[in-house]
Amino acid sequence: MAIASVLKDDHRLWMIDYFRGGTVERSSPPSSSKYSRGKTAWVYPELLRTVIEFGVENRVIIFPMTSQEAASIIKEKFCFIFIDGNHSYDGVSSDWNLWWPHLIVGGICLFHDAHYGPIQKFINKLKTYPGLKEEKRVHTIMAFRKLK
Repeated sequence: MAIASVLKDDHRLWMIDYFRGGTVERSSPPSSSKYSRGKTAWVYPELLRTVIEFGVENRVIIFPMTSQEAASIIKEKFCFIFIDGNHSYDGVSSDWNLWWPHLIVGGICLFHDAHYGPIQKFINKLKTYPGLKEEKRVHTIMAFRKLK
């Protein structure tokens, strides 16, 4: 919501996620997630409520699907991509390979949880990637800029 709230009126934040939260324990109080699909919380309704509550519904485009599904239909180019996937090496590598071609030259790609083992291992590989510059690390987020 912070990103969407500072966008210019003609810019949009595209959110891609299948919106499944963590496992909902049977003993969890109803307030933890009133929406679920089996044992997995479905956070999409909560996201919609939050988008409206923050008044950014005109700045957000939501794709409730997997990264692979979205990449197969989205043909846009982006100046900013934020990868916060399933936290496995294969998952972050897949997201990178799917979305890297969508990043414009000069664009920024952020990786969340860059300190986490599998993600850190992938980021270390990216540091030698041609056409990519490591920009900055802030806490658990690592930024790279596409040079060519």
